[in-house]
Amino acid sequence: MHSFDVVYFSVYLAAFLVISSMSFWFRDVIVESTYLGDHTLAVQKGLNMGVMLFILSEALFFMAIF
Repeated sequence: MHSFDVVYFSVYLAAFLVISSMSFWFRDVIVESTYLGDHTLAVQKGLNMGVMLFILSEALFFMAIF
């Protein structure tokens, strides 16, 4: 009835692009933190605070749904 043959290609292309961009980003973060030494104490505190605020916002959003 409907010809959605291109959809599979689009899904595979999107998944490939997401996975490749995530792997390149993680690679850059690891190189910056280990080999280049860019993650100073202030940067580490900021990253920890950002993760904590993200988890708190997700918990509050979950509670707001119910």
